[in-house]
Amino acid sequence: MKILTAIAILTLTFCVLDASDFDSAFGRVPTVSKKEAAAISEAREAGGEDAVKVLSAASKNDWAGSAVFFNLANLYASAGRFNEAADNYKMALKKLPSFFMAQKNLAMVLSESGNKPAAFAEMKKALALSGGSDSDILLWMASYHIENGDYSEALFCCNQALVYDSQNARAKTVKARILLRLDMLGECRAVCLSLLSENVKNTEALETLVVCRAKEGDYAGAISAAEIARALGANTTSSVEIADLYFSAGLYSDAAKEYASRAKAVSKNSLKNALFAMISDGKYAEARKFALGLGLPDSRQISAAAFAAEGKKSEAIAEYAGYFDAGGNDAKAHFEYAVLLLEKGDAVSAGPHFDAASKDSAYALAALYGKLRAAAAESDFMEALKIAKRIQSVEKSDEIELYIKYLNELDKSAQ
Repeated sequence: MKILTAIAILTLTFCVLDASDFDSAFGRVPTVSKKEAAAISEAREAGGEDAVKVLSAASKNDWAGSAVFFNLANLYASAGRFNEAADNYKMALKKLPSFFMAQKNLAMVLSESGNKPAAFAEMKKALALSGGSDSDILLWMASYHIENGDYSEALFCCNQALVYDSQNARAKTVKARILLRLDMLGECRAVCLSLLSENVKNTEALETLVVCRAKEGDYAGAISAAEIARALGANTTSSVEIADLYFSAGLYSDAAKEYASRAKAVSKNSLKNALFAMISDGKYAEARKFALGLGLPDSRQISAAAFAAEGKKSEAIAEYAGYFDAGGNDAKAHFEYAVLLLEKGDAVSAGPHFDAASKDSAYALAALYGKLRAAAAESDFMEALKIAKRIQSVEKSDEIELYIKYLNELDKSAQ
């Protein structure tokens, strides 16, 4: 979760003062001599690169003060020439160390150039000049701490910003996201609801509330917030996320509709999971209908599973056969097909599918039991004994031990 704070480049362009340097609320502001004023005025009229040339020439004179370097730095910053801007902000600060706007802008251009650690050091100086009250700086520092995983410090910065600007919606939004990261869910929800009471169209607050409520297990509330955010055109609350919420809430048909509407953008497994859940919920025809969006071979696996759950075993066997003919190789499908074949009395055909299913650890033990049933159905007691011993080596049980003894006795009597 990346939280960005935009800080505009502060300007003092064309400010002409008569007295000596004076104190402002945030540090000191430089005066501008007549020569400096003339150079700044000429730069304003020239514009563009010519303005840079005018102020660059002026900066080489002994009379050039903090204002000249500051305005030159602003021009470089506006042109994206951050290294040159930083050099000139530093010169402005050398002339007037307590110049708040130069200090803040220096930190900002260092940040824009990608040197966040250096920017952080300069931001701390700017914050000190502001008396610790500049909300832009505090939010930048919160973002910096978030990027470095220090959420407690980030929360402190947000709270400090709100001390001086209690209605700052951006600070509240960032705070809500930090609270979410810290799993302070009750406080996070309260901040989000406060933001929404001020502006119901605050999609960032809605999106944070979605995740907060989902973490709390309030899926109905999360869905409500997500649907409102989507209705407002939020880009980051996708129908995929809403589908996941529907799935978690047990609303499998709604989840499937959402997944199916974005079939090309989401993992097929998401839609398949929703369809399997629908089958478990007894919605067989509906699951088969949505399965068509999966394409082959997956649609036939869903169809087969639906028929099997519905008790239509012949149709299920036919669909599974079509699934494998189309290139399907899912362990779950292999196992369920093998069980159906075994129940039909075709133990020989079931065997290879139990073998295929056993390659997946989730079905390894169940597949062994299936092979055991197949061997017993074929009266192949030697094979059954071998399989029973393999089962016992994987998971010991009194039942399988008794069955091994039974098979041993059959073997002895056969001799």
